[in-house]
Amino acid sequence: PPTAAAAEPDHAGAHRAPEEAPAGDGDHRRLLVRYLSVCAALLAVLVAVAVYAAFFADDGSVSIDATDDPTTSETAPTTTSEGGGWGDGPPETSAEATTAAPPQAETGDVVDGALAFTVHGTEVGSTVASADVPVEKTAAGEYIVVHMTVTNVSDAPATFLGTFQKLNAGGTVYSIDDEATFYTGGALAELNPGDQADVSVAFDVPTGTTPESIELHADPISPGVEVPLS
Repeated sequence: PPTAAAAEPDHAGAHRAPEEAPAGDGDHRRLLVRYLSVCAALLAVLVAVAVYAAFFADDGSVSIDATDDPTTSETAPTTTSEGGGWGDGPPETSAEATTAAPPQAETGDVVDGALAFTVHGTEVGSTVASADVPVEKTAAGEYIVVHMTVTNVSDAPATFLGTFQKLNAGGTVYSIDDEATFYTGGALAELNPGDQADVSVAFDVPTGTTPESIELHADPISPGVEVPLS
């Protein structure tokens, strides 16, 4: 019995040693909580900075733009009007137009190569739309649309191509807007001898431009004929 009694305290001591482990786990948990708290605080600061930048900083830049020197806006129209890039391609110079000027004819039936043209008139608008599908295009300036009837007066098949046609206005020669002309049905017409087609070609020009004449061509190397529009 004395031997057994002496052994019991040693056995109890052996079971008390592991009880210190939970204290260490508690320290780790407290450190983890503190770390997460710091991260949350930093995140809140970052969010506050982002909100300030989005709402307050942007407002300041807008007010600066609104008070810029007004001479900048005044020079913009001059640069645009002289640039010549209102259509899909740059217009030819007035010197080129004068050098290669086709013969001028009265409004009505005119002939160039295999095709006869009858110009019916013009329309002006800011957009053109397709009659077949729900698509439209908005002009950089405004569209001048020329309506005409084309007839094949030769004894062989012929093709009308809108891209060969030119508009003269204010000493500038404008090419067609290819996409807008496609929507108006003036891009292409295949014609057998004697056939005719109603076509419309669209030109993207600066707002307020007055059309003077249209140069009509059956092909790119034909002399063409110039029909007055005003």
